[in-house]
Amino acid sequence: MSWLILPLLLSTVPPIVKPSRGRLGAFLDRAKVPTVDPDRAKASVLLQRRSLADCEAAVELLERALRRTPDDSSLCLECASALNAVMRQRSNSNTLHITRMLDTAENKRVWALHGPRALALAKKAKAARPSDPDALLAYCDAFFFANSVKGVLAAATTGSGLRFRANSKELIRRFPSLDGGIGHCYLGAFYLMAPWPLKNEKLAKTHLHAAHRVVPSRRNCYYLGVLHYRLGEFRAAAPYFRAATTAPCNSPSERDFGDFMHASSVEALRACEAKGQ
Repeated sequence: MSWLILPLLLSTVPPIVKPSRGRLGAFLDRAKVPTVDPDRAKASVLLQRRSLADCEAAVELLERALRRTPDDSSLCLECASALNAVMRQRSNSNTLHITRMLDTAENKRVWALHGPRALALAKKAKAARPSDPDALLAYCDAFFFANSVKGVLAAATTGSGLRFRANSKELIRRFPSLDGGIGHCYLGAFYLMAPWPLKNEKLAKTHLHAAHRVVPSRRNCYYLGVLHYRLGEFRAAAPYFRAATTAPCNSPSERDFGDFMHASSVEALRACEAKGQ
């Protein structure tokens, strides 16, 4: 009779009900690791390697990622920073030199090509991330390159010059040690190279020495060498150029034009020696 009893027994077994996940389940759902954009991941690796070709390839990948998520502020920041790296490497950061300017026609083409896009992305990142020092730095760097296309004289004596100084002062006020004192570097270089009546040798010395006190990196030593050389203080310039030939770069942004500063420091030392210093 077991065949008669079995259906009766089965009918008394309650149905299997999937247990409610409750609060724990909801927490686990929120805690799931987000999917990493493969283009973004590849760009990160390229930017760590950081050759010019790497940075340009990273820009392409990040731009493609931005087409999928254009309002991602962290992605905007990454792409703006990558564009800044490309401009920095292609134009030796429009940096200081003992005898010449770097705002050449070729470099202006680089800034005209990439500057507006970098600035637009950096503005978006800065607006969404007002407390992020990297967002402020990316914006200041992009503003510098985007406006360098005008040339030093025009940029210094127009509204962009006022904005550039305001950006530099904000960096100094909020993040004085960021990127080895980059705010001081920007402002010191401005006062050294600006035309009269904006040129101010005293303020140039104040800010470039302040950056050197933050960290005696290759850039900060080199800038002090250029400062003293351009002021005719060749004996004071030589030790800073000598230090710049051995000092390490303090950040990836310095390394972007580190070879140029090393070669320029060697060149400047020979020039100091030729002047008997």
